[in-house]
Amino acid sequence: GQRRLSVSTVGRILREGKCTDLYLDLGSNIGVQPRKLYQPECYPGASSSFQKVFPEEVLAAKSVCTIGFEPNTNHAARLQAVQRHLTQLGATVHFVTKAAVGGDDQANVSFYTDRAYARHEWGGGIEEYTLTPKRGVQRKVKSGFVVEVVSLSSLLREIREYGRINRLMMKVDIEGSEYMALSKAVINRELCSAATNLTMIVMEEHPTTLRANKPPPQFFDSLLW
Repeated sequence: GQRRLSVSTVGRILREGKCTDLYLDLGSNIGVQPRKLYQPECYPGASSSFQKVFPEEVLAAKSVCTIGFEPNTNHAARLQAVQRHLTQLGATVHFVTKAAVGGDDQANVSFYTDRAYARHEWGGGIEEYTLTPKRGVQRKVKSGFVVEVVSLSSLLREIREYGRINRLMMKVDIEGSEYMALSKAVINRELCSAATNLTMIVMEEHPTTLRANKPPPQFFDSLLW
C-alpha cells in the first residue's frame, strides 16, 4: 500500500539532512528535549543522556538529526517555532505534528486530553485512561480532533531502509502506547535493525493506562537484546 505521509516524511528528512546520528523524540510535547540536545547551556544543572550516546564533536557540530512526533495540535505552533529556531542554529530538526506513535498504522484516531493545561497536557494521548496520584485511574476527555497513528515498526523500518544511521537514541513518552508499540517492533524484528548501534531508549512507563492488564514480566526482559 501507499506509505503514510508522516512515515515518508521521515525518510525525506534523513536523506535531505544526510543524517548519520539520530534522536527520535516520540511524544515531543512542547519540544524541551531537542532544545536540551542543541542548547544545553539553556538548562544548567539538568540531567541529560545525550552525552552518553553521541560523541562530543558530534554534539558540538549540532550534526545529530532530530525527528519528533507530537499528536496534540495545541502544541503545533510552539513546535514549529522551536523547529525554526534550532534550524537557524544549524541543526536538522523536524516535528511531525498531529501524529502519534503506537503499535499499528491507523487513521482518524481520537486524541484524549487530561485537561492539565498548566502542564501542557502532558498526559494527553491516544489512550483513554490515565493515573492521578489522588484519584487513581481516571478516564480522559476526547479533545474533539483526530490524529494519525504511525506504528513504531513502520518508523524504524524507514530508518533501516535509509541505512546510514550509526547512533540512534529514542525517547518514548507516548502515554501508554509504549507497550503495543515496542512489543510489535520486537516481534517484527525492527527494533534492533534500524541502526548500526541502537544505543539508548529512554522511556516513561504508564502501566495504569492498561488498567488491570499490566504487561507480563517478560515484556521488558525481551527488550534486553
